[in-house]
Formats: sequence, C-alpha cells, structure tokens
Amino acid sequence: MEHFRMFINGEFVDAVSGKTMECVDPGTGQPFATVPCGGTADADAAIKAARAAFDSGVWCKLTPEQRSEIIMDLADRIEADSTRLTMYESMDS
Repeated sequence: MEHFRMFINGEFVDAVSGKTMECVDPGTGQPFATVPCGGTADADAAIKAARAAFDSGVWCKLTPEQRSEIIMDLADRIEADSTRLTMYESMDS
C-alpha cells in the first residue's frame, strides 16, 4: 500500500500530528493507500511557506519564458506519471 505525503515548502512531509487515513476503493472495499490527515498546524506551515515564497520575489523576477519553462516541466512530470495518477484517482471514486 502506498503512502502519500503533503508537499509543503519544497518537501514531501507527513502531517505534524502523524495522523493518517486509508483511502478505500469503493468497488472492492479494500484500502489502497494512506494519506496524511493535515490539520491547522499543517495549513499554517503551508500558508507560511507560500507567503515566504511569494514575498521573496523569486517568481515575479523570472521572465515569462522562464515561468513557462517551469510550468511546462510540471506538466511533463504530471503526464509522465499520468497512468499511475489515473489509476489512483479511479480507485478513489
């Protein structure tokens, strides 16, 4: 069974509380993954990281071409993992 993590401040992390929950395939009733049960502390950390990233000016100082390269790289990474992502999303529905 795969364990997913949250992406906060450039890192994959578990919930501060350590709590997780199982994702269950409704067609089989079988768990297929666990995910962190994020809480207030996790939301605060994500908000703080996002604010710091925004305030740093790193993104706004990039040219449109540089931003486009980053977004296209993300799209390529999603596409490369699309079969796996589709499988999990289907099992979760």
